[in-house]
Amino acid sequence: MSRIVALATPLKPVTAMYIDTGLRHVLVEAAITVPFGIHRDATGEGYSVSHIATGYKIAEGFKTVDAAIGLCNELRSMKKISWEFTDKAAVKNWSAYARNKIVGLIATHGGMTGGSTARSA
Repeated sequence: MSRIVALATPLKPVTAMYIDTGLRHVLVEAAITVPFGIHRDATGEGYSVSHIATGYKIAEGFKTVDAAIGLCNELRSMKKISWEFTDKAAVKNWSAYARNKIVGLIATHGGMTGGSTARSA
């Protein structure tokens, strides 16, 4: 079954973005809140937040779109993190403090770390 077919209810406003599955990039429907996209998670029951420029999944498991949007707003407001990167390897240059802060924000909004965030923290 393709990833697109697995999306039960599309988000609004809907566009598409590529997410990095670790094996390949997959096109999914997503609500965009630059520089992030909010899309259905792999189960189709929750939502994930990914970085648009790289497809890097930052977090998953949000029960509502509002919870995912709340995380996006807080991530954008972090003064010492720039989301302008186009290579996900840039995440490795973040300080342990910044990574831990992001992991804490994800948990506060009801999500879990996604992609390689958990391995980096």
